[in-house]
Amino acid sequence: MPIRAEIINKYRIRIAQGSRTKLRKAELETLIDTFVDALATVNTPDKIRDLCQTEIALLEEGYAKITLASGYIPKYRAAIEEAIAQNRLPLTPENSHTYVHQQRVTGIQETRDEHWALTYFKYSPEEYEQLDKRQAQVNRKRLLNLKTVQLDRYLAKIHELLHSQDKFAARHQTIAIVYSSVADENSARLDAEIKI
Repeated sequence: MPIRAEIINKYRIRIAQGSRTKLRKAELETLIDTFVDALATVNTPDKIRDLCQTEIALLEEGYAKITLASGYIPKYRAAIEEAIAQNRLPLTPENSHTYVHQQRVTGIQETRDEHWALTYFKYSPEEYEQLDKRQAQVNRKRLLNLKTVQLDRYLAKIHELLHSQDKFAARHQTIAIVYSSVADENSARLDAEIKI
């Protein structure tokens, strides 16, 4: 069984078992590398699109779209760009296209050549917008449901770190000073104890 097939098999087993880690770093790197190798063998936009969609679908078996959009897809795209820069994936009229790009901030337009894989190995702008909205809602919900901090316990820990006498005393005291700056409402109570 080829190494890519072995990795995909282990990946699917981990998904079925509900494992938190579905792909290890080395496995992901191998999948990306073999994907780029496969891209070098296809030269039509349709075949490149199909290859990209199949790879994204594989990743979606184990990961949420937000995870893919923020972590995995950028890694694949960076590898594609690197392969192009190293001429491992040379741009040809068959595997690339020219388009006009407009910079969002400046509005300046420029003509660019792009491999079809960079066009297809991403979600649509609408999907990215939807993912951003969903993440904003999650963040807002977290902000509205903050957990309370037991202030006495927090201050006791700062006090303990300030008076640390072990081999990490300097580090512990630095941490205590930083933490005490967070608790500015109680800074008067802590200032008397901080001896620098």
